[in-house]
Amino acid sequence: MELKEVWIIKTLNNIKEQRLLIHKKDYVFYHIDTLEKIVQHTQKFAAHCPHCESNKLVITNIVTNLANNINGSIQSRDAYEKELENLLSHLKTTHNLKYKSYYTSLFSLLGILIGVTIGALIVFIIDTNLLKHGILLGFVFGLIVGRIIGIVKDRKQQHI
Repeated sequence: MELKEVWIIKTLNNIKEQRLLIHKKDYVFYHIDTLEKIVQHTQKFAAHCPHCESNKLVITNIVTNLANNINGSIQSRDAYEKELENLLSHLKTTHNLKYKSYYTSLFSLLGILIGVTIGALIVFIIDTNLLKHGILLGFVFGLIVGRIIGIVKDRKQQHI
């Protein structure tokens, strides 16, 4: 087993051990499942990214003191959240990772906005009495088209 594989296994096992010391609501609230994903992505990119390689030390420190940080004082929780956000921002900006369904949400909104606008314009030109129906149809078609485009784009994207 390589040294790299040992680090990820040891880190994920340490998170599982620390999980027993953390309340279930805090586990969800402080995004510990996201921390597990960050560990996996950092390991994947560490061979080519020196910043990810140095982040492995930061992650090891976070995981070692995970239960103490979350169950401890407000300052320790804030420090944990700040470190987690720094790790996430590096993965998002440098390695172009997005949250699951990011593009689906984005293109659904854009589809709704564009669909309502086009539907309202078309009906306004044809007959202003049907404006409600045009806006509703534009909303529906825009949402459908936006979701389809977003789902296709999400399938091509790596997720956090």
